[in-house]
This record gives sequence, C-alpha cells and structure tokens, in this order.
Amino acid sequence: MSDNRKLYSLLDTLRRTAVFTGNVALGGAYLAEQKAEDIWKTAKLRLEANRLEDEISERLQDVGKYVYATHAGSPSDSDEMHETLQEIDHLKSKLDGLNKQIGRKPEALECPFCGADVQVEDRYCRECGEGLFEESREESRNEEST
Repeated sequence: MSDNRKLYSLLDTLRRTAVFTGNVALGGAYLAEQKAEDIWKTAKLRLEANRLEDEISERLQDVGKYVYATHAGSPSDSDEMHETLQEIDHLKSKLDGLNKQIGRKPEALECPFCGADVQVEDRYCRECGEGLFEESREESRNEEST
C-alpha cells in the first residue's frame, strides 16, 4: 500500500508540475504576443511619422517655389503660400504628437554653417564659431572691425 501512495504522490507532483509549466508557457506566450503587438503599433506610428515628414518636405518645397517666383519677378498668390504654411504647421503638430507617442525626440539642432550639433542655448557654434543668430553674427562682425 505504501508503494501505491508513493506512486500517487509522484503522479500528483508530476501533474502539478505540468500544470505549472503550462501556465508559465501560456504567460510567456501572452507576454510575447503583447510585445509583438507593441512593436507592430510602434512600427505603424513610425511609418506614419515618416509619411508626415515627407509631406512636410513637399510643402516646404512648394513654399520655396512661391518665394523664388516672387524673387524672380512673378509674384505668387500669397494666400496660397499662407495656406501651405498653415498646412505645414498642422502637419508638424501631428508629427510632434506621433513622435511623443513613440518616444522619438525632436530632430537635433545643427549649425547652418558646418552641420555640427548645437544646443538650444548656444549663440555660437562650438565647432566653427559662427553666430547662430543674426544678432550673434553682427556682434562678431563688429568685434572684428574694431
């Protein structure tokens, strides 16, 4: 009788271990599914952000065409340009929202002269020394002439 009890005890232990292992496997599968879903959602948001960036670039090219047409002597319709600028503002707002959702930081600021990264508080580029704002460049010119 004692051998039967040991056998039943061992079988019960095996059953509990199998149930526990199954539950762990189900939990792992659920977590993997959730992670895959998160990755998929983030990928979709990144694609949408890239599409918005492309659309903003196209609109900026349109604005450049309006400005150049005016420079070349055939003024463009300022209402069209204003509308395009408002579209750009709207697109940038949507892009900012998407970037926040996916944890993407805004594009880094860079020096317009050498392309080096600059900080928001910089008045001069740390690499080439050029003034980042018109007043900074004027100060540099005034210092050079004295």
